[in-house]
Amino acid sequence: MTVVVLDVLGEHGVQMFGVVGALIAIPVAAAALSLAEEVLYPRLDRA
Repeated sequence: MTVVVLDVLGEHGVQMFGVVGALIAIPVAAAALSLAEEVLYPRLDRA
């Protein structure tokens, strides 16, 4: 799933801002996924 999310967000970054958008979108998406794995998923496991 993470590859799909990174790919989709990278594509949107390219469409909106060109190559610079891709260079910004991919690390931001990776950080968001990492944060979700650390914060959101443990909370869902406890619930």
